[in-house]
Amino acid sequence: MASPAVMRRPARPTAAMGGVGAANTNSHCVTKSSGNFGHVLIETNKPMQLELNGLGKQALVFEELGVKVELEAEKFECALCMAENALEGEEMKLTSLFANLKYSSVVIAGILGAKCQVKSAAGTGVIESESMKIVTTSTGSVTFAPATGTTLASFEIVPVTGKVCNLKGNYTLNGAWVVAPSGATWTTNVGFAESPLTVNGNPASLKGEATAEGLVTPTAENPKPGSHAIAFT
Repeated sequence: MASPAVMRRPARPTAAMGGVGAANTNSHCVTKSSGNFGHVLIETNKPMQLELNGLGKQALVFEELGVKVELEAEKFECALCMAENALEGEEMKLTSLFANLKYSSVVIAGILGAKCQVKSAAGTGVIESESMKIVTTSTGSVTFAPATGTTLASFEIVPVTGKVCNLKGNYTLNGAWVVAPSGATWTTNVGFAESPLTVNGNPASLKGEATAEGLVTPTAENPKPGSHAIAFT
């Protein structure tokens, strides 16, 4: 949660860059941590590439035909995402200019995985989102929502060669969700209770973690370009 002072004065996303900035922190920009990294303000109204790199598996769970279906993705990323730090009214927000999420090496967990597999227009074991809007909130969280409409992603479940898959068919993920950052680690923890997500109209859960980084343009203060962890202060 942002402090009252930050609520009154715009919260400003910052990038952690080694050896610069007044505050020392670890490489993931965790508040009150120590290390050889510092906070540098992301310039306003200047597009930068936003990178999300999955930490461990990402899991989407839903029910179909009375069966619990769990999709596990080994890899998660924000594909060619661009964002900028901009003032909206009295609040500073980091907002995506365009973004697409990509889940790769997606398998169906458990015994269903021996009969069924995930497929989309992007290939077998790959799910790509529709165009997304990613934006920070006044409380320091991040919302993920479709840029238009309610559809997040579409995919198929098809039989493994030579097998019979009763779940065969087309699936649509709808809704929006909120991510809770801790430093540069963004955690998704959407449960079934009052879930804002559905798959073919059925409640769905979504869980996973990712590291948020920005591809920063070189400056006199930080002449070395590259990706740097993003945190909100």
